[in-house]
Amino acid sequence: MPTETFIAELQCVAMRYLIDHFRAFPDSCDSGCRFGPVHQRMLEAHKHWHEAQESYDDPVLFRVGLNACIQALRNVTFVLQKHKATIPCFDGWYSGWRQRMKNDRMMRWLVEARNLIVKEGDLRTNSVALISVVDSYLNPRGLGIPTPSDPFTPIEFMAKTAISSIPKNVKVDGYLRVERRWIVNDLPEIELLEVLSYCYEQLTQLVTDLHRQTNMGSDDRHLVKPRCMLVSEDDRAIVVNLKDYHTIKLCSSNRPPDDRQIGEARERYGEINPGIPDFRSAGLREIANGLLQYAAAIFRKDGCHAMTAWLRKSDGVPHLLAFHHPHDRPDKFLIARQIAREVKHYKADMLFVISEIWVTSFDPESSGRGAVESPNREEMLSVSAIAQSGETVTLAAKVVRDGAGAHLGETNILSDVEDYFFCPVREVWNESE
Repeated sequence: MPTETFIAELQCVAMRYLIDHFRAFPDSCDSGCRFGPVHQRMLEAHKHWHEAQESYDDPVLFRVGLNACIQALRNVTFVLQKHKATIPCFDGWYSGWRQRMKNDRMMRWLVEARNLIVKEGDLRTNSVALISVVDSYLNPRGLGIPTPSDPFTPIEFMAKTAISSIPKNVKVDGYLRVERRWIVNDLPEIELLEVLSYCYEQLTQLVTDLHRQTNMGSDDRHLVKPRCMLVSEDDRAIVVNLKDYHTIKLCSSNRPPDDRQIGEARERYGEINPGIPDFRSAGLREIANGLLQYAAAIFRKDGCHAMTAWLRKSDGVPHLLAFHHPHDRPDKFLIARQIAREVKHYKADMLFVISEIWVTSFDPESSGRGAVESPNREEMLSVSAIAQSGETVTLAAKVVRDGAGAHLGETNILSDVEDYFFCPVREVWNESE
């Protein structure tokens, strides 16, 4: 019998392989591309970016990866200019790009940083450590916890010191969150990996335009940076459960599936035809209904469903996030904020969350009790949806478990649902107005 984790992973693969854009990002062109050296510099920058990310808690190794990434990104244009004789009307074409990069604050910083590579003193002076408590769907709060004056302090030591500083009379049902942010003088409001990720994306657009200029054709996927270079606050933070003090990294699964995973998903679920409408033209309720029918097909096979979120990006294309099963409300606080960050990054205007939920009728004598604690609770498979316009809908099918397994009842619209889970997403949309 497959484990719950294995089933959850296969469910996510079964969803992903139906969406073309979940294929791996092409860092390089076909082997026959005459601009191979240009693509090679991009590959090197990508590799060094990840080295810096993986060493985020080690200031020395972080600087090594950071500086190598800066060098590789700058070398993209150096190598490109060496091929100018093979590029039609190079001077006129490249002058436009040169001016565009000169007018871009972060691209201009990249040029200057290459000439004066980031030093330890610069990082130490400008970087910060942020400490907060996540105990609701609203913004994290400080609780008066002191912030370390030296960001080079080991992050685990910061967390231990912060926990001991929480007043004894304050009961917190949530997490302590410690985030380190490496910053330099010239861009004091932007985290460094975000800067380099942005610069990488601009250079992918340059390389894509290079192929158009030389009539080599183009793959528009070059216009977007790899999903793995989306900087998450969770990648540079740790969270500590204030109930039992265990440390966790709560991350969504966004890697594209490989052929083996796709094969396993097809073998288990078959070629599911979910009837999900076109995200670019369908309305909120129509998409929500299609997603619920698809989720129901998977649920009938497994008797459970992983928690997933679908975003409609600014270009109308769907984007899928999959999460480990939340064990308690604090886990949901973290997931809600992570979804909000993805909504902000992709400029998404619709969000759909598939999950198993507990519902119960309101009891005025137990107004502070959650549905999971009610003796009259009912289990449902639901799709909760929200649009930037303010429209919301929650569709749900009742779960019936008996000796024959798990079954789903008819789909219903749940009315009068106040879903606090969407508070962080609403904050993102309110900021963008």
